Amino acid sequence: MFNCYLYRLEEPAPRLRRPEKLLYLNWLNQNFPQNNLKTTKGIALSIIAPGKRNELEGPDFKDAMILLGGEICKGDIEIHWKSSDWYAHGHSQDDLYNNVILHVVANHDTSDIRTKSGKILPTFILTQLVEIPRSEPPCLTWQNIAETEVHNVIQNLNRLRWQRKSQNWQNAIECNGAEEAFYQGWVDVLGYSQNRQAFRQFARILPLEKIYYLLGSTNRDPIPLLEAVFFGTAGFLDDKLPPNLNCDSLYFQTLTKDWHHFQSEYGLRCAQDLPWHFAGTRPANYPHKRLAALAQCLVKLFPAYPGQTFISQIKMAPNYQRFYEWTVDLLQQPEGLWKNHPLFIHQRSQVLMGTERLNDFLTNLVLPYCRAIAILEKDSALMEKAVLFSEQVALGELPQTIRTFYTRLKIDLASTKCNWMVQGAIEFNQRFCELNLCNLCPLEAYVTHQ
Repeated sequence: MFNCYLYRLEEPAPRLRRPEKLLYLNWLNQNFPQNNLKTTKGIALSIIAPGKRNELEGPDFKDAMILLGGEICKGDIEIHWKSSDWYAHGHSQDDLYNNVILHVVANHDTSDIRTKSGKILPTFILTQLVEIPRSEPPCLTWQNIAETEVHNVIQNLNRLRWQRKSQNWQNAIECNGAEEAFYQGWVDVLGYSQNRQAFRQFARILPLEKIYYLLGSTNRDPIPLLEAVFFGTAGFLDDKLPPNLNCDSLYFQTLTKDWHHFQSEYGLRCAQDLPWHFAGTRPANYPHKRLAALAQCLVKLFPAYPGQTFISQIKMAPNYQRFYEWTVDLLQQPEGLWKNHPLFIHQRSQVLMGTERLNDFLTNLVLPYCRAIAILEKDSALMEKAVLFSEQVALGELPQTIRTFYTRLKIDLASTKCNWMVQGAIEFNQRFCELNLCNLCPLEAYVTHQ
């Protein structure tokens, strides 16, 4: 569970709930009685070695060793709060989980757990969880630390993070096809923190092929066409109107009329139950504005497909700066019907996507996707370019957790000038700080005492 990111693109992932975190830490530290352990089917169990934390995609712990019914088994351990999460997270269809030898859960709520290879896994219920006392992190008392070594540790962690993201993209491409995977990732990024679930559902309801079919089958103005389809599908043209939308305008009435026509002619449906959130979101980031921006970008690209277009631009660009300039033109510069959009009240945004969000878009979507394509196509030159470009992306949005991380270490944030290092710091924070694994912190070795 803890290494299962599915096709999540923007990280950090949502914080682990306290019970889940407690389950993971108890297994990691073996903080539970070791006598008379049994699986859910009554088979005697002894834990010889709990395994090492898995740094990449796949099961939570690698190289574990257990004694199961008197037989020594070596392999992987997967941890879930509920045993049914094995199927909910798709592990039963994933070859990476074929070497799991034990499924550790807090609640057993399903029948047999099977791997993709058909093996039935033993399940162990870990119920006697030991509360881990919270304490002040030791790094608060550190006076000086070798910044160069910190940056080396962070850079190495980002390489692992980069590899995992690329693996996720390979999985997504193999499951959904390259273009649909890229489109779903793009829509996912538009969701920011509060609306990502709704945007993911939107992308499944209205796939890219349907959008391109609509664009190619009518002579209507493409931007109003897509806005009618996007807003109608999202439920923004019915009674549940989002804020900051000028529903009294003639343009809104035209979109509503067009939506009902397209809905009938092309078999589209309105997803009225999508969990859109507006409270706590800046007006510039309201989901209907993000959808309007997406419509502009897709119209710019059509009839070319987005994924292949980005790959072609990376291949042709002589350097990162030229590729970045092309990306800015596509993702930031609107072409009409934006700066004075008749739908939006108090429209202040002059660009389709802010610069920080654009940098995150490149870091979390475009360049890992490019690396995945390079791996699948065995294109070493494209691989080298994807890595080179990823190291040059400027800072994106800086999470508060990362500001806190650097403050604790008394390191000036000005020394972090690229998104590559921010991503490594996010990875470090997830692997050690959020799990309170201070005793495993690799940075302590570089504290200097004066």
